[in-house]
Amino acid sequence: MNIKLNDLQEASFRGARFLIDTSSSTGGRKSVTHEYPNTDKRFVEDLGELRETYTMTGLISGNNYVADRDNLITQLKTGGSGELVHPFFGSVTVFAKPYSLTQNLNELGIARFSMTFEKTNESTFPRVTANNRSLIDNITSTTITTVGTDFTDLYSVTRTFPSNYTDAKAAITSLTDNLQIIPNTVLKVTSESSSYGADLTSFIDETNLLIEQPSALLGNIKGTLGAFGDLGRTAQDKFDLLAGLFNFGDDDVAITPTTQAKIERKQNRDILNAYVQTNVLSQSYNIVTSLTFNTEDEIKTIEATLEAQYEKVISSSVLSNDTITSLKNLRVQVRDYFDQQSVSAFKVSEVSTYPIPMTILAYQYYGDTEKTQQLIDLNNTLDPSFVEGTVKILV
Repeated sequence: MNIKLNDLQEASFRGARFLIDTSSSTGGRKSVTHEYPNTDKRFVEDLGELRETYTMTGLISGNNYVADRDNLITQLKTGGSGELVHPFFGSVTVFAKPYSLTQNLNELGIARFSMTFEKTNESTFPRVTANNRSLIDNITSTTITTVGTDFTDLYSVTRTFPSNYTDAKAAITSLTDNLQIIPNTVLKVTSESSSYGADLTSFIDETNLLIEQPSALLGNIKGTLGAFGDLGRTAQDKFDLLAGLFNFGDDDVAITPTTQAKIERKQNRDILNAYVQTNVLSQSYNIVTSLTFNTEDEIKTIEATLEAQYEKVISSSVLSNDTITSLKNLRVQVRDYFDQQSVSAFKVSEVSTYPIPMTILAYQYYGDTEKTQQLIDLNNTLDPSFVEGTVKILV
């Protein structure tokens, strides 16, 4: 077969050049045809536009035949999307499908590639990187450290104010009460609960001694809060446990700082509450990178919960600038994470349907029945064998 290579036009994929011998493209609309028993009626449902597919035969030849051939093979094997530059189709972001390579003894020095590319978006499913997770983890540790410094700088119980000692003990008792594991709760705790319970009991027994030792008291509170957040069996359990402490101290009786004793008492209460709420918020920010989000609404719900807590904590008058700055940085990183997750999360939409089984509805929209149970849960469907009217779907 005589090929006039000089007459062929050049194309490239991810910069790997080749000559176009033949090429074609396909496109159009996706559809599914619904047939009904005992009638000649049918319904063709439009499922949207098909992504273009490009099929072509590309040739490699020339003095750098082996190197150019191997470079194209490497690019075709590389994962993810890449740029296809074609004389007819222009510059298109595509995903490379399986290829075939033919090298004929009658065409020495020519490699013939049969290639198929599907048009795609450059970055359909961005995910948080390991560096993002590491950064969030580091900022979490920094925030908990700086708010701990705030605590030891401000917390002080003076012996000459016996009422302040009593109030401080009541506040710590309130905290340990909130950290108790309640049997038969809906949250499933791990086997670590037994050692946690022993450590908490020891903390309670030492409360009287710790009240006048801010550093030692902080060490016990920090350790207990960290262990408490690890009790959940799943990431969602851990988040729910910590969120249960978001309102710690919010129902305290207001203290009017009219005397030195009351000023100290109020400051001790404020910094204890601020420490607990900042600590659990920081841990919660860290845990969200381990949560599984199926829909955009789930992301928005968690994000709104964290945002409300952030606005409350950041307004505290006892937090230092270092803690506030660190907490702001943590919030920014987690919001970036949510933005990345929102791109790949399903969105909830509503469609109108004639009487149809939920399995068929799932197949119509997704090409399989794997999401049937998700649709049942999303719609609180009692009878999945028959749904009609307005139905929520994941898009």
